[in-house]
Amino acid sequence: MVQTWKGWRFGALVGGLVGTIALTLYPIAVQPMMDTSKWKKIQAETRRGIKQEEIQPGSEFLFAGLKNFL
Repeated sequence: MVQTWKGWRFGALVGGLVGTIALTLYPIAVQPMMDTSKWKKIQAETRRGIKQEEIQPGSEFLFAGLKNFL
């Protein structure tokens, strides 16, 4: 005997699952994108003392290399 999924109970089950997933993802994905000030402060603290140009050269170096290559 095959049971079909229909009715308000199935709708409540699916809605509950979707709601649970949404409530779980909100503080992980949505809230940081809406309020970036906290993450910018953390990034500024962790990058203190690191010179980005030493790690990743600017575009001038890249274009100069391509210009000589072509």
